[in-house]
This record gives sequence, structure tokens and C-alpha cells, in this order.
Amino acid sequence: MKKSILKSFIALSVLSIFAFTSCQDVIFDDIRKEVKLEDAQISGSVNSIVWFGSDIYAQNGNIWKKSAANLNSAHNWVQTSKPTDVTADYKYVNKLAADSTYLYAQLTLLDEDTEDDGEIESQGCEIWYSSDGETWSGPLTISNSDGAEVSRFTSGEAVLFCTNAYDSSHRFAYLRVYDSPTEAYKIYRLNGETAEELTTGDDDRSTVPTTGASSCAWFNGSVYFSSGKAMATNEVPAYTDSNGNEVAAVPATYLYASSSDLVYYTTDGSNWDSADLNCSTIYSMALTQDYIIVGTADGIEHSALTDSVPASGVSDFDTNAASTLSSYYEVHVVFTINPAFAEQSASVYGTTTYSGSSSSTSATQSNCGIWAYFASRGSWNRE
Repeated sequence: MKKSILKSFIALSVLSIFAFTSCQDVIFDDIRKEVKLEDAQISGSVNSIVWFGSDIYAQNGNIWKKSAANLNSAHNWVQTSKPTDVTADYKYVNKLAADSTYLYAQLTLLDEDTEDDGEIESQGCEIWYSSDGETWSGPLTISNSDGAEVSRFTSGEAVLFCTNAYDSSHRFAYLRVYDSPTEAYKIYRLNGETAEELTTGDDDRSTVPTTGASSCAWFNGSVYFSSGKAMATNEVPAYTDSNGNEVAAVPATYLYASSSDLVYYTTDGSNWDSADLNCSTIYSMALTQDYIIVGTADGIEHSALTDSVPASGVSDFDTNAASTLSSYYEVHVVFTINPAFAEQSASVYGTTTYSGSSSSTSATQSNCGIWAYFASRGSWNRE
């Protein structure tokens, strides 16, 4: 009996040591992926990174620009001007979009109520536009269904979005606006100071925008719209390779659209298949040669691509992506500079923020902002 008990004890001890060692391997693996954090240039809530010309722009209340020469290296963001000729105490840039000619900024306008103990109150939002990213005009004015001119929208009434294509000729910007007289949403294509209303339809993924459209992408000569939060294509821009050879652009052959944790994909814009990534709600998508990267309500994830088709489920990162853009944070933007490269050879940007209280998680305000992975650095770090 004693020998039996002793054998059981030894067996349990060995199993415990094995389990502890296995657990430690996971812990140490995560530690090895940790890197010393660099100082952040752009902190706070970043809801957009967009192409404008050959440069990229981002917002965190202010507007930041990163020039084409610095897209594959860390930092080097420059704060640019934002619309100032606005009647409000505070002008907070909460979203950007761009087409081939103009950069658009959505401003939340805040006033200090001096009669109510200095409480800050929202006065709605306006859309301003710029042809050079520095000098701003506006606000943009639209006509609602009863003929009234409207330039200021209440909170949640207006959604600014764009195709954000690599080829500038494929870039278009749109505004979804709630039309009070009809109690319905309308979609407008922007062109500087003008806004053209588009006919809406019922199909969530088609060339006809839905009344609930909030994302879009250029594909097969048309702009496709979705009521999902993200769309992307596998379009590849022209670029110069490491040997100095000019590589021609490659048109998109696949279009992707998100719905909850599903990624829908099509090669013709009509027939759709889907992959269930089994993750949190997808907020954003970006492509590399070997992965589709998604920003979700619970961090960053990626799914392997086989002939441009995403796998079901997600896989582990070989980088420190999961420990930096972790499940403590919402990732509203993922962005690749050139999807011709494999993920670990690419330049990838992502943003982090969180809603509610961080007291029950390890989320911190200091880690909210833009993060980036560069092949030359081999790890994710703060921008």
C-alpha cells in the first residue's frame, strides 16, 4: 500500500514539474517577446491612418503626417495644422479620410459652459477639407431632403470613411449622414466643397451603398460598400525592391469585408465565401503576402492566407504583436505599407485604445496610440 502511494506521489510530482515547466516555457516565451518601450509621439485615441498623396496621415485630436521617405522606419511623425477657423472653444479631430485630391477631417466641437461650472459640452461635428494637408476650408455643407443646408451634425449623425487604396486614382471619400426629415441615412461622395448624394440599396456588399454603409474599397473598377466595420483588397502598389528594381503595381484579385468575426471574400464582387476567424468583432483589416491582419475589440489577430484565402480561426504571432496590441485594447486601425511583403518583412501599423474602466485589466492610457512593426526592427513598439 505504501509503495502504491509512493509511486502515485512520485508520478504526480513528475507531472506537476512537467506542467510547471510547460507553463514557465509559455511565460518565458512571452518575456522574450517583450521589448523596451520607446517614447510615443502619437498617444491617445487614433481612429484613422490614411494615405494622402504618397504620405500617411493620422489623428489623435490633432493631425499628424509621416512622409513617404519615413514610412518604413520608426517615428518621424510631424504635427500639421488642423482647421482653426471654427466657432468652438476646442476642436478635436476624431477621424480622417482622403480621396485623390483632398484630405478630410471630422472635427468634434466642444464648448465650455461657463454658466455650469465650466462643464465641457459637445456642439456636434463638422467636416473640413484640404488640398495640401495644411490649409483647410469648410465646413462642408449638404442639403437634406427638405432642402435645408446642413454643415453641423449632432454626435453619431455623420460617419466619414474612404477606400484608402494604394493607387491614388482608386481613392474616394464618403460621408454617411442621418437625414432628419426622412429619419434615414444617406451616403454622399465627397469632392472638396461638394457632396454628391448616392442612391442607396439593401445589399450589404455591393457597388450600391447601403444606408448603413461604414466601410468601402475599390475593386474591379468600382467602389464596393459594406455595413461591416472593415473592407480591404489585396491590391499591391508599384515599388522599388531591395535590388533597386522597379516592380509594377498588381490590381486587386480579392475583395474582403468583415461582419462580426467573419471575413467574407470574393473574386468577382458577386459570389462571396467566408472564413470564421473565431475572434472578437473585427474593426479593421490589412493584408500582407502571407496573412490577413485584423484589429478587433480584443486586440490584434491574424489568419494565414493560402492563395489569398484566409484560414478559419487565427494563429499565434511569431512577433510580440499579441503582447503589445493585446486583448486589453481595442484595435481600430491596422495598416500595411506594402502588402507585397510577408508579414515579418513588412511595415505594419496598428492603434490601441480602450473603453470603460481599465481597473479590471492591465490597459493603460500611456499605451494607447499608434504602434508599428518594421522588418528592420523585428518587433512592435510605440510610434
